[in-house]
Amino acid sequence: MAEKYLRKLIENYMDHKESSLHRSMIETIMRANQKLFQEVNGMSDIFMEIVQEKFDRKLREEVDKVVEAAVEEAVEVAVEEATEKAVKETTEKAVKEKLTERISLIRKKCARNKSLARIADDLETDTDEIRFLYEVISKNPEKTVEELYQIISGKAQK
Repeated sequence: MAEKYLRKLIENYMDHKESSLHRSMIETIMRANQKLFQEVNGMSDIFMEIVQEKFDRKLREEVDKVVEAAVEEAVEVAVEEATEKAVKETTEKAVKEKLTERISLIRKKCARNKSLARIADDLETDTDEIRFLYEVISKNPEKTVEELYQIISGKAQK
């Protein structure tokens, strides 16, 4: 008689595998009656199949969690690296623009034979601040602003 009910329970389980509520109820019944399931011929295989399904489901959930965490970390690292690169490029561009503008102004003033002190006064800065620029520009009057920038920034082609 117990075998008949157990077979009916297993059939019912197989028909409703996708229902998590139904699956939980059947698993609870099977866990509570594990010895009975094992005693009935062939029931232990079905019981093992159900246990395997539960194990596989838990394994998939854990793998999904690990994969999701790894993806989140990879995205975080990628965003951080992209942000650092963008900040660096923007900073370098701003520095280049400001330095190029200053080189251009000093170059024009040098072309009019203005002294270092006069150029510093015109630019409202200290002579020590622009001395290096003034000296490079004075020694290379034939160079373009871009060429002067390359020399000053240490990127002149050798």
